[in-house]
Amino acid sequence: MDNIKIIETLEDPSLSLESIVEKCSKIIEQVLLENNAELKLNSCMESILVDNVGVSVSRKIISNSINVIKSLPEDKSIKLSKVLLNSLKLRLMSFEDQVSELYYHTAHIYEQKKEYVEAALQLSYIPVENSQKYYSKDVKLD
Repeated sequence: MDNIKIIETLEDPSLSLESIVEKCSKIIEQVLLENNAELKLNSCMESILVDNVGVSVSRKIISNSINVIKSLPEDKSIKLSKVLLNSLKLRLMSFEDQVSELYYHTAHIYEQKKEYVEAALQLSYIPVENSQKYYSKDVKLD
């Protein structure tokens, strides 16, 4: 049902890009606050990650969703972060900053829980370099 609202919003020609981002973000925020939000979140992400939705719109919606996920209780935040990361895997190059932010977030939670191996594992998934970014050795070690 929520993904249908998102699709309708994305396809509404009368809305500006800012309005689309705002409406879709609110729909996803409501989903994130529900119990057992994992399946609904996955469905919503499928709706905004299709090729006919602009990457700039998708990035803003995902960034807004990440901000909501960060504010949730730790256990729920980790579950929803993993769902979102799984959704973004196929389009990693387009959403590299958002993926990195989620890995940092989950690593921080695991570190707070003193689960250092899992925290390190989350950090190891962060792409340090790609064809668009280059970091010095000093930055990589930080």
